Amino acid sequence: MKSFIKKDIINDANSAVALMKIDPLSRDSHKSYSKVDLGFAAEQELCTLKRSRPNAVSEKHVMELRIQCKDFLATMSAKLIEKCPLKYSLARYMSCLDPRQLATSKDTCMQKMMKILSLLSPAGRIRGGVDVCDDVIREFEEFINTTVAENHSTFESFDPHEAISRVDVLLYESMAKNQH
Repeated sequence: MKSFIKKDIINDANSAVALMKIDPLSRDSHKSYSKVDLGFAAEQELCTLKRSRPNAVSEKHVMELRIQCKDFLATMSAKLIEKCPLKYSLARYMSCLDPRQLATSKDTCMQKMMKILSLLSPAGRIRGGVDVCDDVIREFEEFINTTVAENHSTFESFDPHEAISRVDVLLYESMAKNQH
């Protein structure tokens, strides 16, 4: 989005959720066509074409190209935002299962787990309905207080960018071992 959205608007968006709130179709947030970043290769090719065939490539053609690119980027960005999982609160609340969050933000994780349950229960996604939710909360808190506390350094130093680090494996192994 930084190719066509004004720099101050991008800089003001200090989180992924804030980026999701930017409307890429709003012309007020767009850079002027002359400042649209087409990318290094496209800019070089455009300069080469203007030099090699000055009569064939006019400033009007360049302006039309930049406007079309800006419109394409805006439409594509809007579609990506529409389909992005972060648009849904359930996906954002799932961050309570991030090992680093479990190790450092117990209260926040507990609140997010309650919000997850408040979304899943009315949708009929929890076997046993509302009655089971208290058990899930209790077990989740117990998991944080025991397993995460005992393996604090493993959870806190978890690096999702490492090829061998998988959150599902860590959680499965730590939950299965302790029967939470």
